[in-house]
Amino acid sequence: MLYVHDGDIFLEKLELPALLDSLIDAKQIAPVLVVFIDAVDRHDDYEPGSPFRTVFTTEIVEMIEARYAIANGRRALLGVSRSTLGAIDTCANDGIRIDACILVAPAVAPLQ
Repeated sequence: MLYVHDGDIFLEKLELPALLDSLIDAKQIAPVLVVFIDAVDRHDDYEPGSPFRTVFTTEIVEMIEARYAIANGRRALLGVSRSTLGAIDTCANDGIRIDACILVAPAVAPLQ
């Protein structure tokens, strides 16, 4: 199960479905169920500890996974730019297990 923050960016601009289809066809990855999710406010919703994180982990994931089984509990979360902050926060701090946290162009300042 792959959850994608900033779903519209990955669908429309980055064409993630086509990339995943190519990887699956080439047997580079196993078939995956992808859930594209958009925030209402990218700044507030991806802020650490935001109410969006709670809704994501307690309502969205629960609803999706009640409908679709996940293989061996394998779950990944993908974010781009600002949504990487929400992905890191969710992967590190919430009560659900995330097996892979994928960050594309993280909006995180390097440590000096």
